[in-house]
Amino acid sequence: MIAPIILLLGLFLGLLAVLAAVRAGIAARAAIETRLALVAAGANTRPPQRSTAPFLGAARRAYDLIQHLFALGISRRWGMRVSPLSLFLSALLGGASIWFLAHSVLRSPVWLSLILTAAAMAATPRIVIRLEQRRMETHFLEQFPDAVDMVVRALRAGVPLTAAVRAVATEAAPPVDAVFAGLADQTEIGVPLDEALAKTAQWIRLPDFRFFAVAVALQYATGGNLAATLESLSEVVRRRRVMRLKAKAVSAEVRLSAYILSALPFLVVGALLIVSPNYLKPMIADRRGNWILGAAVGIMLTGLFVMRNMMNSVSID
Repeated sequence: MIAPIILLLGLFLGLLAVLAAVRAGIAARAAIETRLALVAAGANTRPPQRSTAPFLGAARRAYDLIQHLFALGISRRWGMRVSPLSLFLSALLGGASIWFLAHSVLRSPVWLSLILTAAAMAATPRIVIRLEQRRMETHFLEQFPDAVDMVVRALRAGVPLTAAVRAVATEAAPPVDAVFAGLADQTEIGVPLDEALAKTAQWIRLPDFRFFAVAVALQYATGGNLAATLESLSEVVRRRRVMRLKAKAVSAEVRLSAYILSALPFLVVGALLIVSPNYLKPMIADRRGNWILGAAVGIMLTGLFVMRNMMNSVSID
C-alpha cells in the first residue's frame, strides 16, 4: 500500500520538476529576447511588453525556490549550475534506492524504511550540489591566475582598474567571468571598489580570491604599483595550485587504497552470488542476517567517510 503512494508522490514531484524546468527555460529565453530587442531598438526605446510576464515571473520564482530549498544550509553555492529537474531526479533515485535496500533487501520495518528514504531524498540533491560547487571552484582556481594576469596587462597598458575588471568579465571563461561580472556591475552602480571586493570575497569564500581582494583594496586606497603587486599575487596563486596538485599526488596511494577497499566487498559478494548463490541466502532470508548486513554497510560507509576526510585534510587551503 505504501509503495504505490511513494511511487505516485515521486511521479507528482517529477511532474512539478519538469514544469519548473520548462518555465525556467521560457523565462530565460524571454529575457534574452528582451535584451536583444532593447539593443536593436536603441537605448531610448522601451522594450516590448510581453503578455506572459506574470507567468515568466512566477516560473523564475519557482525555479529559484526549488534550488534554494534543496541548497538550504549550504553556505557556498555560487557555482551551482544544477537544474531543479536534475535535483528532483537525483532525489527520486536516491530515495528509491534506499527504499529498495531497506524495505526489500534488509526487510526493515516500514517506519524505518520511510525515515531512511526521506533522509536519502533530502541528502542526495545536496550531495549533487556540493559536487557541482566543488567542480566549479576547481575550474575557478585553475583559471584565476590567468584572470589576474589579464588585469596586470590591462593596468600596464594604462587601462583603469574598473575597466580591467570588466574586460576580464567579458573575455574570461566560466566561472571566472560571472564573478568578475558581478564585481564590475557593483562598481558601475556606485558601490566602492573595496566594498564590492569584500562582498564578492565573502560570496565565493575562496582564499585565493580573498588575497586578490585584500591586495587590490589596499593598493587602490593607498596607491602604489598595483600591477607589480598583482603580478606577485598571480605567482603566489600558481604556487598554491602546484602545492595542491603535489598534495593530491602524494595522497594518490591512499585514495587508490580507499577505492579498492570500498569495491572489494561488492566484488566478493558478487563472486559468491555467482559461485554459490545459497551461501549468502541467510543474510537476506533471515531477519538477523538483515541486521548484520545493514550494520556491515553502515560500518563500511563510516570507514569510507573517515578515509575521505583524511584525504581531503591533506589539501585543505
